[in-house]
Amino acid sequence: MSSATIGVQSIRRAFAVLRALGDGPLGVSEVAVASRIPKSTAARLLAALAAEGAVEQVPGERRYRLGPDLLSPDFDAAEAHRRFRVPERQAVTISEALLDQRALAGIGNIWRNETLFAERVDPFAPVAEVDDATLDRLIVTARRLLMQSSGMAPGRAPTRVYRRTGRPCPRCGTPIRSAPLSGDVPRTTYWCPDCQGGAR
Repeated sequence: MSSATIGVQSIRRAFAVLRALGDGPLGVSEVAVASRIPKSTAARLLAALAAEGAVEQVPGERRYRLGPDLLSPDFDAAEAHRRFRVPERQAVTISEALLDQRALAGIGNIWRNETLFAERVDPFAPVAEVDDATLDRLIVTARRLLMQSSGMAPGRAPTRVYRRTGRPCPRCGTPIRSAPLSGDVPRTTYWCPDCQGGAR
């Protein structure tokens, strides 16, 4: 088997593990059964995903989980809020924190940018500087935007700032700016420096 084939197989298995964890916290054996992979492979993938910050181990247990799923009918906004407030997330930007699947599962780059714009939040503000009311609004807005777009074909959902660098802000006319998001995953942040601040 070629290294490319092995790489694709590993990615498929990692996605299967993430899908399995969408049903709630699971142990290694449960993940292996749900993902139809050997237990040793499930253990290795869970350890790698945890090291990369894609999943977290339940404190004091041998189970793993994602953050509250925005598209779940029983979405727990209070639990998402609590996860944003853990000490290790306070120094990261709200933009980075919104992509952390351990805090809030399901939001990606498009809806992270659109959520921050809709709520007029500086994407570069540390989580510690985002007050509780604003954090609650971000969680509600992220869920609303994601649910509205879930039935649309990819790329068909309307956006106001995503990939609109240099175009006028739909609210104030100021040119939309963009900058790479700091962190391990190369993502771009789009924002209005007038409506949201964040004059980088």
